Amino acid sequence: MEHGSTHSTEHSGTASATLANAFTFDCPRASKHKLPVRALGVSSMALGFFSLVVFWWFPFSLILASVGLTFGIIAYLLGVKVGDYDNLAVIGPLLCSLSVGVGLTLRFGIDAFLNR
Repeated sequence: MEHGSTHSTEHSGTASATLANAFTFDCPRASKHKLPVRALGVSSMALGFFSLVVFWWFPFSLILASVGLTFGIIAYLLGVKVGDYDNLAVIGPLLCSLSVGVGLTLRFGIDAFLNR
């Protein structure tokens, strides 16, 4: 009778361990960094994308892009990778620098072109 209770305890332990593993992100590189450090790359990409969406609001989009560029450079220097192939620390600064280029071109390039 004790053997049956031991078996049911082992089975419930295995089921709870399987359930716990179902909600974890199992990646060897991702476990190297804590969540706030990985969030630098993600926030850099998000800020770059959002600054491209609102590129016509000149000071606001430039501030968003410069903060995202700073976060992305810090994440790149720390070597943050989310998965095996995802390198958000490279994608984020590229989006931010594109947004800075578009914003500055529209603000100063078109003004210089129209006022020549």
